[in-house]
Amino acid sequence: MEDPDVYEASPARLGAVLERHAAAATTTVLVCHEPGASGLSVALAGPSSAPGAADRRAQVLAGLGTACAAVLRWDDERAQLLPASADLVDVLGP
Repeated sequence: MEDPDVYEASPARLGAVLERHAAAATTTVLVCHEPGASGLSVALAGPSSAPGAADRRAQVLAGLGTACAAVLRWDDERAQLLPASADLVDVLGP
């Protein structure tokens, strides 16, 4: 589903779009531009001691490159999009 609200959106606006669409899905892919994508990802990702977590966070903080994606996971299937509520499990690139 396309949503015109993602174009040049702030992290807060992207979060609102994600909340609107994610409630009806088990997996949601939000395709958007910088700096909103990395800003939202960093805001949602909580601290982690998992191997490589600090490197992934630093990569997202530096900004996601063209065709890159931050993969976030919530343990609770009904989780709310709250700050630091997700795990940043991967950063994918071309």
